[in-house]
Amino acid sequence: MSRRPRRFAVAASVGAACVAIFGCAPADESASPEPRVSRADVGADQADHDQEVARPSSSATSSSAPPRPAGFTGEFSTMDELQRCKAAPNVVVCASVLSGQKVVLGPAGADYKGEVATGFPAAEPLGLGNSITTASGATCENTSRGIECYRGGHGFVIGDSAVVVLRGPNEDRFEPTVPEPEPDITPTPAPDEPEPYDDGCDPNYEGACIPAVPYDLDCGDVYETDFYSVGSDPNNFDGDYDGIACETY
Repeated sequence: MSRRPRRFAVAASVGAACVAIFGCAPADESASPEPRVSRADVGADQADHDQEVARPSSSATSSSAPPRPAGFTGEFSTMDELQRCKAAPNVVVCASVLSGQKVVLGPAGADYKGEVATGFPAAEPLGLGNSITTASGATCENTSRGIECYRGGHGFVIGDSAVVVLRGPNEDRFEPTVPEPEPDITPTPAPDEPEPYDDGCDPNYEGACIPAVPYDLDCGDVYETDFYSVGSDPNNFDGDYDGIACETY
């Protein structure tokens, strides 16, 4: 009788003990081994998984918010509202309340309009350091100098006391005109003069032409007698108040 190798005897003993104690099922030596998985198969499965993860689901696509329209339009101002602006898609117009200066940034660049601004309404203040951008790419910012707007190398700065217009490398500064003081036209009072008197006849008398003079006359001064006193008799020609002046007796 041939002897079995010792290692096979030990394995058989362990297997029998397992069946007796734990109910282990003996290994089926006739079962075919599991197939080996190649690295190529693993890579293909991983690629399919990655494509599945990257592909958005239909529910996620339908629930995304629509994009906001690009470009600011509306009115804005400095914090003290002394520089006020209106922004449209292609143009920005700003004005100074103090000086009345007006400046425009449009498709052709920046253009100073002069001291012609009137009736710019109050606008929502733009915080210091904040900015807006229009649909055409003009950007305006509230800075310590006022409102600054730029686009494509052109722009302007508008503040309380001046407007600076930038046209490429050129810079022009426009200051408000200072009105000249009005001349003093207070008339100098004329020296007192006596009021002129009419050289005609005194209407207080009739029947004789008694000159109207600023002093008292006597009957001997007029060379007239027996005429009528019809007024206040400023010369007292009618001494007895009977209406006859310089009466002869």
